Amino acid sequence: MKEDNLRSVFEHFKKSDPHHIVVSDIVDAVGGSEAQAMEIMKMVDNNSDGRIDFSEFKKMMDHQD
Repeated sequence: MKEDNLRSVFEHFKKSDPHHIVVSDIVDAVGGSEAQAMEIMKMVDNNSDGRIDFSEFKKMMDHQD
């Protein structure tokens, strides 16, 4: 996926924080519980700051190809 397309997808998911995807954004996007969203967060949040920045999102998406 091209980086500009990835950026658009990232922008679509982040709602609560202007620069990051947070747990509540994951719950809103995929449903499920906050505990399930935290599991997703743990898998993607490489620096363990409780947020997913674009570089972490891109790394996750690059592994999907």
